[in-house]
Amino acid sequence: MHQAPLIRVVYIDDSQADLRAAYDVLTPAGFEVLTHTSSTSAARDIPGADVVLVDYHMPGMHGAEVVRHLRVLVPKGHRTLFYLYTSDRTLSGEYRRLGFDGQVILKGNTEALLRQLDAARRAVALRRLRPAG
Repeated sequence: MHQAPLIRVVYIDDSQADLRAAYDVLTPAGFEVLTHTSSTSAARDIPGADVVLVDYHMPGMHGAEVVRHLRVLVPKGHRTLFYLYTSDRTLSGEYRRLGFDGQVILKGNTEALLRQLDAARRAVALRRLRPAG
């Protein structure tokens, strides 16, 4: 049986409860999950990340600032997907303008999170099949 590739997810949120809930649902589903409460601590994990989930509303800076700060840490030739993860409906549809590749909606709904990251897992797997160059 062919096993799905391990996808490394870096999740940045100031809520320990949200970090724990995501970790608890994604890890058994085959994701490697690295959680952080700040972009500063997450910086060391960005170079190997496939997906970065970023909460928009955090003390000191908002998600768009976090993405700008972290994108420069992605190694040349590696494609890391940055996803807005928020329950703030006023930001819905604004993710591209804010610098994100996509959005994970229904923050707090772990079933929805798992479904949406399964789609990201398929995208990463397809990208890995392409020859380098």
